[in-house]
Amino acid sequence: MYYPVDTQVGSRLLRLVSSVTVQLSIVIENIFADEREALFASQKSILFSLGQHVSTAGDFSGLTEALDKNVKSVLGYYQSEFKILDEDKSILFPRVGQTGSEGVNTSDCLIGCLKQTKTKPIKDILSISEPRLYDLSDTSVAECFSESSYLGVSFVLVTRLEVDGKILGLWIICYTARPEVNPDYLNLVKGIRDTLSLGVFNLILNEKIKRREHEKSSLLEFSRAVAGVRDKLELGVIFHSFLKNLCNLDELSLHWLSEDKSSQYCYLWDTDSRYAGDPYFMQEAESTRSVNDGVIDQVLSTSAPVFVSTEELSGLPDCPGYLTVFKRYGFRSIAALPIFKGKEIVAVLFVKEYHLGEADQPLLRSLCSQLAIAISDLIATERVIHQLGEINRYKERLEEEKIYLTRELEITHNYSEIIGKSPLLDDVFKMISQVAISDSTVLILGETGTGKELIARAIHNNSPRRNSLLVKVNCAALPANLIESELFGHEKGSFTGATERRVGKFELANGGTLFLDEIGEMPPELQVKLLRALQEKEIERIGGRGVIRTDVRIVAATNRDLEKEINSGRFRSDLYFRINTFPIHLPALRDRADDIPLLALHFVRRFAKRAGKEIVHIGSSAMKQLMSYSWPGNVRELEHQIERCVLMTKGSVIKDVYLPSPFLPVIVKEASSQKFVPGKFDDFEKDYILKTLKYCNGKVSGAGGAAELLGIPASTLTSRMKRLNISKKIVEKHND
Repeated sequence: MYYPVDTQVGSRLLRLVSSVTVQLSIVIENIFADEREALFASQKSILFSLGQHVSTAGDFSGLTEALDKNVKSVLGYYQSEFKILDEDKSILFPRVGQTGSEGVNTSDCLIGCLKQTKTKPIKDILSISEPRLYDLSDTSVAECFSESSYLGVSFVLVTRLEVDGKILGLWIICYTARPEVNPDYLNLVKGIRDTLSLGVFNLILNEKIKRREHEKSSLLEFSRAVAGVRDKLELGVIFHSFLKNLCNLDELSLHWLSEDKSSQYCYLWDTDSRYAGDPYFMQEAESTRSVNDGVIDQVLSTSAPVFVSTEELSGLPDCPGYLTVFKRYGFRSIAALPIFKGKEIVAVLFVKEYHLGEADQPLLRSLCSQLAIAISDLIATERVIHQLGEINRYKERLEEEKIYLTRELEITHNYSEIIGKSPLLDDVFKMISQVAISDSTVLILGETGTGKELIARAIHNNSPRRNSLLVKVNCAALPANLIESELFGHEKGSFTGATERRVGKFELANGGTLFLDEIGEMPPELQVKLLRALQEKEIERIGGRGVIRTDVRIVAATNRDLEKEINSGRFRSDLYFRINTFPIHLPALRDRADDIPLLALHFVRRFAKRAGKEIVHIGSSAMKQLMSYSWPGNVRELEHQIERCVLMTKGSVIKDVYLPSPFLPVIVKEASSQKFVPGKFDDFEKDYILKTLKYCNGKVSGAGGAAELLGIPASTLTSRMKRLNISKKIVEKHND
C-alpha cells in the first residue's frame, strides 16, 4: 500500500490489512489455480485431440498434419520434422511430413539428409531425454542441421521420441526466433512428444508389417520369375528390373567368384546401361581376373559393403578395369555389396553411388540371396549341359573314328611297309626319321601314284601321335561345296541336306594327324579358312555358334607345282608358305627302276593270296617289259597291272604283262637328229590323258577305264579333265 504523505499506521489498520492480505492471497491463489486448471484442461484438450488425430494417421504425412492442426499455433513454431533411427540404430533419416510455415511439404528426403549416429553431435543429442533448445549459430551443432530444409531457421527444440525405453528417433521443432521456453511450455512439449512417440511407434510397426508383406510378395514374385530361367542374360534383365523397381537400384553389374575365391568374372550386368556396349567393358566382362584388386578382396575380408571413389582409384596403375569403365561413364563413386549364399560370399554386386542405409535393407539382401541360388543353379546346369555336350562330342567322335577305321581297313592299297632300296628312297627315309618326331607341317610332293599317302602314314606312325588317328581328306575327290563340311563339320539344319550334326575331320583328327591329299585341288575360297585353322588352331562348324580348339598335325600332299599355281592365282602364297615347312619330294618309279622287281613281287604275293593262287615268280620277259615301261601312274599303276596279271595267269609264273600298247616301249633312245622341244606341262598332261581315253574308247571309270590305267581315282581324273577342258566331244574328235 502506498501513501502520498507520512501516515501513522495503527494496530487496528494493521489487523485490517493483514486480514485483507489473507483474503487476497486466497483469491490470487484461486485465480492461479483456475489458470493452471484452465491451462491443464487446455493442454489435456490439445493432447486428447492430438491423440485422436494421431491414432487415425496412416503415415508420417498424416501425423504431421495432425500435429500442425492441433499444436502448431499453441507452440508457435515455424516448422517441424521427424528423424527416425534405422533398425541398426546407426543412421537417422528424415521421414516425409516436414511442413513449412505455409503448410507446404518441403521435405525431399535426400540421401544427404542421412545422419550417422556415431558422430559426436548426433550422439550427444540422442543421449539427452529432456527437450533441449539449440542455437544454430553455434558451430558445434550447426552441422547436424545443415540441410536445405533448415534455411531461415535460427533455433531448434529437439526432443527424443521413445516408447518403453526404446529410442525411435527425434522430433525437431524449428523457430525463426528464440522461443520463450518455460516449464509449462516444456511440459506441453513433453506431453505432445509422448503422444507422438506412440503414433510414431505404431507407424513404424505398421510399416514393418507392410514391408514384410511387400517383401514376401516381391520375393515370391521374383522366385516365380527366375524359376524357369535358363539363360543368364534373361536372368540379368529380371534381376535388374526388380532391383530398380523395389530398391531404386540402377546401373549394376555382378561379379561371380570362383569356388576357391581366388578369381572373379562379370557374370551379369545391366544390358540397358550406357557402358554395356563399350568394347573395353565387354573385354573386361569376358575376362577372369584376380579378386585381389583392392575392392573385391576388401569385401571378402570385411563381409560388408565397400564404397569406392572412382576418382581416387582410377589413377592408380593397378586400378581394376571395371572402375575405369565406371569413371568413363560418370560414376563418381560405386558401392560393392557382398552377396551371400547361406553364410558364404559367392558374388559382389556393384551399383552406382549407393548408400549404406539402403544397401542393408532386408529386401535387397533377400533378393540377392535368391539370385545367388538362381545363378548357382544356372552355372550347375551350364556345367551339366557342357559335360553332356562333351560326352556327346566324344561319342560322336568315337562313332566317326569307328566308321573311319572301318573304311580304312576296307581300302585295298593298305600298305604295311614301304618297298624299295634305291638311294632316292633312302633319302626319303632319312627325311621321314628327321621330321616324324616333331609336330612340324610336312608337304609331300610327287607325281600321282608315288605313294604320298604311304609316306604320310610312315610319318604319323613314327611320331608321338602314333596312338591317335591319321585322318585322310582327299581334296580332289569332293565337290567344292562339301569340302568345308568335310573338314570343319556342320550343325543340324545349317544348310539344305544337313539332317544331322556332323563332326569334321579336324575334330576327328584332334590329337593326331590330318592328311590333306591333293591340297593343290582345294578351292581358293576354302584355302582362306584352312589357313586360319592352321594359324589359330581353332575351327568353327558350319552353322556353329562358337569356335572349337584343335590340336592337329598337318601333312599335305600334291602332285601339282604349287609355285606355278601361285603364279597363276589358283593357290594362295600364304597357305603355301604355311604348309611348306618341311617338303619331301618323292621320286617317280621310273627314277628308281631298281625297285620295280621288289615292288612287283610284293604285289604278286598279295594278290595271289587274295585270289587263292600259287604264283611265286615273274618271268624274265615279263620283268623286262615291266622294267622298260615308264610308269606314268607310278607305283599305283604297277600295282593295278600286277593285279591284272595275277588274275590272267593260270600257272605259277607270270609270263605275260598287259601294258597299254600305245605306250610300249616308252623308253626309246632319241635319234641323234631329234631335238627336245619344251612346252607347257598342262599340254603334255592333256595330250597324255587324251591318248589314254582314246585307248580306252572314251571310258573314264570302271575296269579297263582310263582312271584305272592312269592309277588315279576316277573323281581325280574327272576333275583334271574339267580343268584341262577335255569334254566328250573332244575325245570323240581325237578318236577320229
